[in-house]
Amino acid sequence: MTAEDALLPYAATPLPAVGDALVLAPHADDEVLGCAGAICAHLSHGHIVDVVIVTDGAGQAGHPQVRRNEACAAAAVLGYGEPEFWDLPDRGLAYGEALVERLRTRIEVSAARAVYAPSPWEVHPDHLALSLAATEAVRRLGGNRDLVLYEVGAPLEPNRLLDLGPYLQTKQRAMACFPSQLAVQRYDRHLDGLNRFRAYTLGPDVEAAEAFLVTAADALRDGGLRAFHASPAARRLAQGSAVDAAEQPLVSIICRTMGRPEFADAVASVAMQTYLNIELIVVDAAARGLVLQPWCGRFPQRVVGSGGPLGRATACNAGLDAARGEYCLFLDEDDWIDPDHVAKLVTTVQRQSGAVAAFTDVAVVDAAGTLEGRVFSAPFDHFRLLSENYLPIHAVLFKHTSTTSYRMDEGLDYYEDWDFWQQLASCGVFARAPGISAYYRQGGASGVGGAAPEVPNPIRAERIRFGAHRVLGKALDRLTVPVLYDLLDRARQQLMAASDLQARLAATMAELGATRQALDASRESLAAANLERRRLEGRSALLDRLQASTSWRLTAPYRWVVRQLNRIGID
Repeated sequence: MTAEDALLPYAATPLPAVGDALVLAPHADDEVLGCAGAICAHLSHGHIVDVVIVTDGAGQAGHPQVRRNEACAAAAVLGYGEPEFWDLPDRGLAYGEALVERLRTRIEVSAARAVYAPSPWEVHPDHLALSLAATEAVRRLGGNRDLVLYEVGAPLEPNRLLDLGPYLQTKQRAMACFPSQLAVQRYDRHLDGLNRFRAYTLGPDVEAAEAFLVTAADALRDGGLRAFHASPAARRLAQGSAVDAAEQPLVSIICRTMGRPEFADAVASVAMQTYLNIELIVVDAAARGLVLQPWCGRFPQRVVGSGGPLGRATACNAGLDAARGEYCLFLDEDDWIDPDHVAKLVTTVQRQSGAVAAFTDVAVVDAAGTLEGRVFSAPFDHFRLLSENYLPIHAVLFKHTSTTSYRMDEGLDYYEDWDFWQQLASCGVFARAPGISAYYRQGGASGVGGAAPEVPNPIRAERIRFGAHRVLGKALDRLTVPVLYDLLDRARQQLMAASDLQARLAATMAELGATRQALDASRESLAAANLERRRLEGRSALLDRLQASTSWRLTAPYRWVVRQLNRIGID
């Protein structure tokens, strides 16, 4: 049975997180309701506290200046200075690249160690959008900072509790600075009740507490966000921001599923995308009457299939037939992508003239989703693509509207994606977007690629060999003689460059050997010189002791007589 203190903190902490703090509030009063105690605690420890109020709050006050004046009065009570106002439209926050990048820049400029934002359990759409955008901004930055999520309109699942004892009256006085809000509803009473409930696990000496969920920024990187965005709270969060995506081209994400449990992770990672215009096409390859969960963030989703089981290539083609997007991306059900994956790939393919696709780096994880240390990371090379399938399927976003004639080869049990990339490469370039934003899980069912067993069984090995021969044969048939010549010439130049590099490396190693020998000789000479120096220093010390002795002083007249006789030639 799980211990109680593994679910809720049973001791208060003096601070939710250490260091200077940046508090992100969707509306004026949220910074007081959610974390006024934490603001006071940071100030009492000598930390700098900056507060950014993101929306104008006009929807509940009649005029933005009313909320501004109230926020400044509350800031004076708390003692942190004055808040910064962004004046974005109330109930108009949109989770997407614009908000994420603005937050990322603001966090970076502040150098704050603790970034406060609403929690993903919030129900207000502005709270939800800001929570998700702040989480993604902190994930992108990483480094020595913490994301500190606070509660306003809904309880969260905390890992830190702050005793409000020293700060409770200050928080109450700051909340009284918002008469426009208290006239609508007694938010101060609601939060007072929640804060008092939060003292439930802290014993009789604690009257009230603020609750926080604290996560280190680096724990959100390299796939660590997966557990966060797969939570039920994040599902509500992603649903909360309705946006107008009409100006961005539609991206169709095609996910083949056999009903594996990891499918939920894949869909959750789609729901968290910062790109605004996505549709999810789920191909029911197992034909088990798949019923989707009623959420994929703000993105529409559809199930397609033929009514019967579908092979890997056939399932991909069913998804391509159903896709309406200008761009497409395949996502296997046991893999997942970071929130900025689609946005950066669309930007990359649009910026490079002649590009039919964009791809990025992919990290390999084990069956449990833990990083293995291997990464698919290399520039695009058409010759290499002829000999190796080095692009994981979800690494590549491609133009669908201009490549509708290209299909997965349904005669292939393996390497259907390799064949598809060969087709696309014959009509344009693949633009690279550096950096990891996708994760490839080992232990997949295909039996090839990074998840393949070292020694496949004979039947599978033969099928893999057949697939490779078929893909290569088709690729060679598509290549014209000039294109093949150029590819082989580039390969030859690369081999020559590699040989030249090897020769230069050998010459460098020889130089290093000679330098090492010279250094050894210098060390020997230096050792001999040090020995001679120590011998001379010893003689000098002996002479100093002799000259300071009594006998030396007593024999001074004799030595003077000897010098005089020597001078006149008498020895």
